[in-house]
Amino acid sequence: LEPAIEAGRADIDILDEMNIVTSNVITRAAFDYVLTDEERERTLRNLETCWEEFGVKAGTNPPPLFPGVRNAQRAAAEMYDLCRTMLESYRAKDHLDKSPHKLIHLISEDDEYVDDGERIRDMIAYVIAGFDTTANTLAFALLEMAKRPEEQSELRRALRASESKGEEVRSCPALRRIVRETLRMFPAAASGSVRELGEDIVLPSSGSGSGSGGDSGSGGDSNSKPKKRVVLPSGAVVISNYYAIQRDGNVYEDPDVFRPERWEDPTDDMLRSFLTFAAGGRNCQGQALANAELHEVLARLCGSYEFEVVKEGRAQSLVLYKPMGTILRVSRAAAAST
Repeated sequence: LEPAIEAGRADIDILDEMNIVTSNVITRAAFDYVLTDEERERTLRNLETCWEEFGVKAGTNPPPLFPGVRNAQRAAAEMYDLCRTMLESYRAKDHLDKSPHKLIHLISEDDEYVDDGERIRDMIAYVIAGFDTTANTLAFALLEMAKRPEEQSELRRALRASESKGEEVRSCPALRRIVRETLRMFPAAASGSVRELGEDIVLPSSGSGSGSGGDSGSGGDSNSKPKKRVVLPSGAVVISNYYAIQRDGNVYEDPDVFRPERWEDPTDDMLRSFLTFAAGGRNCQGQALANAELHEVLARLCGSYEFEVVKEGRAQSLVLYKPMGTILRVSRAAAAST
């Protein structure tokens, strides 16, 4: 942001800016690699192409007949080549220059991988988790803070108070609530996930009886109909729409209102319905990395800068949920008073 402020370009497309930030964070912090501007721009294009062709148009494009699919295959191959370059670059470093605490070191030195192809495919998964998906979430969070100047100021005070106590700012409770509420309202994979059931599932709200003699949930009203037992059979394909689940008015009060304080004392239903990173053994592989990046970047930005809305833009959901055309005005935040 500093170059934009110095150049007098304080009005920025926040999604474009966050794509630059997250690309730098993920490649430097996780892979010990500095992207060139050309590599960054190409990677963003490749991600967009893959999302559109393999995601949005997957059901209508019979591969590899359509040019769009061939373009996506080339984009995926370039993503593979970039991750291979990062892996080879790290291995070429002198032993003393290597960073054992970084993800690239763990991947490079893990002998349980079958080969480098498997290592590179894992790296691609982490790039996806920490790149544009995280940029989308950060952009939404900053838009919500820009719309709420007082909450933005309160967060800044809380972050500075944590820092003055020698605490990690990314562990600041106010920050954690804001990140969680952003993830609830604006899940990057808003359309959710698809799973094939491995066993029969009885819906919790449907009751366990066959429809006679059970508690109908009516408080004893003999005229009401008993609940019907509903079973999703093994082998059924279930689509979980995270956007709908996390805005369920039966679970969240005012579900379409950005209200971080709701996470001060969440109900069990709120915690169970929070599925931004999916759940179970096949949940998001990169969620720990994405969470760390979200908290660290948002803490630094909101602690040092002020944001106000110039143009709100609109939310768009194809494969990923993102704010499009959102322009924020950024300025350096005033120093803390002593």
